[in-house]
Amino acid sequence: MDERKAQFLIADDEYKVRDLIRKYVNECGHDAECVSIGEEVLRKIYGGNRYDGVFTDFRMPGMDGLSLIRALHEEQIRIPLVIISAFGNVEALTEAFKKGALDYISKPFSPEEIRDAIRTMLNQVIDLKTSSNTVKGLIEQKAFPGALKYLLPLFSHFPSSPIPHYLYGLLREAQGDYDEAFRHFSASMALDKGYEPSIKKHEEYRPKHLKEGKDE
Repeated sequence: MDERKAQFLIADDEYKVRDLIRKYVNECGHDAECVSIGEEVLRKIYGGNRYDGVFTDFRMPGMDGLSLIRALHEEQIRIPLVIISAFGNVEALTEAFKKGALDYISKPFSPEEIRDAIRTMLNQVIDLKTSSNTVKGLIEQKAFPGALKYLLPLFSHFPSSPIPHYLYGLLREAQGDYDEAFRHFSASMALDKGYEPSIKKHEEYRPKHLKEGKDE
């Protein structure tokens, strides 16, 4: 199990189910928030809350699980998501998987199934971290084509993350294209105003751009 304490969001209209999932998440050393409807999941994510994964029921009042998955997909928000439900319609599950769901757990579920789901979701985060370290290493070695090869897929897999734009800014900086680097550091900050690496780079570049009249 990943030793890092992660943050999960649990969406289910049955409070006993929510509490049980949270109990198992806590036993794995992680934290969890609980909501009862899909709209609340979107409100938290659109509000800037960051989660390592989402557990969602399929059948909930208002926005159900499939509608939630559709909404996240349409907004190109990629967040690890696992369905936990007694509802097992094959067509609905097929669509959910096509639109980004990682796994389906049938109710009633066991502690082991929740632990496995946590591993599955955290592996998605680890992939981004591992790929980022690879890109940085290749940039330091001035292996720019290799860095670009690892970097480009991150834009499609993690469109809401500030990291791909930050990495691309580092790449363009290393290649001497400082205007393009500044543009991507700014794009990274637009996705996450609290992302420290991009804040530092943006502050480093901003005086030069203000002086030259290039700041937006």
